[in-house]
Amino acid sequence: MVKLFVGIILIITLLGCEPTKLNQQPMLKMAQQQNVDIYISKGLVAEEVFSIKLDFKERVSKVQGKLISQTMNMGMVPLSFSDVEQRQFVAQSIVGACNLESMIWRLEIRWLTADGQQRFTSSPVSIRR
Repeated sequence: MVKLFVGIILIITLLGCEPTKLNQQPMLKMAQQQNVDIYISKGLVAEEVFSIKLDFKERVSKVQGKLISQTMNMGMVPLSFSDVEQRQFVAQSIVGACNLESMIWRLEIRWLTADGQQRFTSSPVSIRR
């Protein structure tokens, strides 16, 4: 009887869950640098998953990125970018919260151009608690 009751509660709980709609988050153009437009989820909040989208003007490869804490000592968060289209890459991430209402992280991105040249860009990202 207890197993049946626990099973019913579990089913009811799971029915209330909705899948995360990361690909449908509103995006905000954060920067336009070195042949790349950087978009980030609108209204970033610590401890919530957000997206970073890169739109390149030319074909690129080996896109890598990381977020590095600036206003506090919270380390570095690596980013794993997926190739969505020929020149578009997307990564999802999450950062921790601290006692500050607004935190600044530095977004660093590296990539190789079609002719093998390594490129780098960096931009601040504000995330609220």
